Amino acid sequence: MTNPENSTGQYRSERDLDGDGIVDTTEIDLDGDGRVDSIEHDLNGDGLTDVQEDRAPGSETFDNVAFDANNDGIAELVQTDANENGVFDMVSVDADNDLSFEAMLYDTDGNDQVDAAVFDTDGDHSHDLRIEDHNGDGLPDVIMNDLI
Repeated sequence: MTNPENSTGQYRSERDLDGDGIVDTTEIDLDGDGRVDSIEHDLNGDGLTDVQEDRAPGSETFDNVAFDANNDGIAELVQTDANENGVFDMVSVDADNDLSFEAMLYDTDGNDQVDAAVFDTDGDHSHDLRIEDHNGDGLPDVIMNDLI
């Protein structure tokens, strides 16, 4: 990749993958190192980003993917690969678009199974229910409820 403006070191590539004249995918190199740092997808052709994939500087994988299903500019679902092994180890859900995640699911040992989950069940923006599976059998070993 090269920088066509030869100014900021940033690069932007827009693609119309389905030939309808509307840009579907935008790839961005934010730091000018020749590698794509962010990809924005417009899945329904309305000109708004529905899915955004981001890579941290120096990372080999895209470690954050955000989904905006209703096109309001707020991600309802965010997947994160915190240890950059190519497998998402955290999923966060904001079902009511209040900028607070009601549910967060964690895979702490990289076995593609949820090891811990936290929930905001009463809508006060504080997680009050935590479920943990310590032995990996898929059944909860610890349930903590702060509502009581």
